[in-house]
Amino acid sequence: MTDRVAYMNGEFIPEAQARIDPMDRGFYVGDAVFDIARTYDGRPFKLREHTERLYRSLKYVRIDPGIDIEEMIAASQELMRRNEDARAEAGDMLSR
Repeated sequence: MTDRVAYMNGEFIPEAQARIDPMDRGFYVGDAVFDIARTYDGRPFKLREHTERLYRSLKYVRIDPGIDIEEMIAASQELMRRNEDARAEAGDMLSR
């Protein structure tokens, strides 16, 4: 089994090391926004549209993601690239 990579707080880390800080607002207050994008044959499907929708939702609930939309898209693409070996096991990926 291939070790998957996660992107947290501006860093690519082994997925097994990904942890949510118990003082994170999303954890203790329940503030959250999410969108799920996926790949087809390893290529992201409407990544920009999904990310734009995510950023509209973040703005609505006044959550600052800490990076701009272009950085988020680039990080998502890099994360898919780094997890390409794991895709063979799962078929395709969901990005959250």
